[in-house]
Amino acid sequence: NAIVQEIRVSPGNRQIFEILIAEKELPNLIRFQDLSERLTKPFTFLVGKSLSGLIIGDLCEVHHIIVAGATGGGKSVFFKQLLVGLLKSSKHLQVYLIDLKRGVEMKTFENLSNVRIVKETPDAIVILQAIVDEMEKRFRYLEKNNFTEIVPVRDKIDRIVIGVDEASVLFTIEKHSKLAKENAEIARELTDKIAKLGRAAAINLILATQKVVKETIDTRVQTNINARMVFRLNTVASSMTVLGNKKAAELHLIKGRAIL
Repeated sequence: NAIVQEIRVSPGNRQIFEILIAEKELPNLIRFQDLSERLTKPFTFLVGKSLSGLIIGDLCEVHHIIVAGATGGGKSVFFKQLLVGLLKSSKHLQVYLIDLKRGVEMKTFENLSNVRIVKETPDAIVILQAIVDEMEKRFRYLEKNNFTEIVPVRDKIDRIVIGVDEASVLFTIEKHSKLAKENAEIARELTDKIAKLGRAAAINLILATQKVVKETIDTRVQTNINARMVFRLNTVASSMTVLGNKKAAELHLIKGRAIL
C-alpha cells in the first residue's frame, strides 16, 4: 500500500527499472492564494509543503538565497511567488530586480512603486554599486546609534531585496570580450560585498540560476549564502556544487519538487 512516486528505467541497464515510493503523498499543485493568508509576519514567503507540513521562509532568518534548477522544474515559478510573498507580507520593502533577459520574466512587477527592474548589464552594475554605497551609509547609522542591525520599523529604513533572474548571465566572465569580462568581475565583486555584509544592513540577495558552477556564481558568494532552494538539476556535478551531494540530480520528475 505504498504510494508510487515515480518509475524510472535505469540509465546504466535498460533491463532494470526503479520504483520510487513514499509513505505519504505530497500535492502536485499548491495555489498561492490558498495559503497567502498564512504570511502574517513581515518579510516572509511561502516555500511549499513537505512531509512535515507547510514551510514558510523568513528573510530575516535566511538572509540570502540561491534558487537553482534546470528548465521546467519550477525554479522561475518559485522565484516569482517568493517575490510576491515578500511584497504581500511586507510594508517596509524596496525590491531591485535584475533581469538581463530583457525583463520578460519580471514584467509582472514593473508597475509597482517599490520595485525597480533593470534589463542591461551596465544598469545592473550601477544599481549594485548604489546598494553597496547605501550599505556603507547604513553601517555609519548603526555605529552612530550603537545598534547591531537595521530594524525597518524602528529605524524607518526599508529592507532592500536584490533579485537576480538567471544570475549566470550577469556573473559569467566572457573571455572573448574585454568589456564583458570587466563587467562580470565588477558585478561579482559588488555581489560578494553584499553577501558578506548585507545581513546587518537589512539587504538581502536572491540569486536564481539554471547553471550552478563556480564560473556562474562565485565560490566566495556561495559561501555567504546560507539558504538554497534547489529544484531538479541535470547533472550530478551541478548538484554537488550547490548542495554538496547528488540529491538534486535524483529528484522526482515532478514540477515543483525541490530540496531546501
